Amino acid sequence: PIHGSKRVHVVGNSVGGYLSVILSSRRPDLVASLCLLNATPVWGLNLPGWSGHLPPPFLPRKIGRYLFDRIRDYNTIQKYLEAAYVSCEAFGDDLVQQIRDCTEGKGGHAAFASILWSPPAQYKSMKFYDLLRFVQC
Repeated sequence: PIHGSKRVHVVGNSVGGYLSVILSSRRPDLVASLCLLNATPVWGLNLPGWSGHLPPPFLPRKIGRYLFDRIRDYNTIQKYLEAAYVSCEAFGDDLVQQIRDCTEGKGGHAAFASILWSPPAQYKSMKFYDLLRFVQC
């Protein structure tokens, strides 16, 4: 709690978005507001042929690498930013490159493939959107 308040503002990114929805739905008395950023478990596609556990088999690994490379392409990042910002002057080539640089580590493509093949996350048989209905902030 901030400044003696009993409720906090929660921000969840990626899998943290899902965890913050669980927290907010189970303990609304603790959460003043909820902000979700790229709540990854929402878009697990539950594709056939692999459970999503790492390491990936050959075909999901190749598909994951191909799609990951398309998403992290310099021009794709630039187009995403152009769609997100009202003015293109709000960002420059340096931001595009910084975002791209974050994708240069090992294992990103495998994690991306795992997310695609995994089923959407659920907690105690409740899916993300079911839990989201219980959020009271």
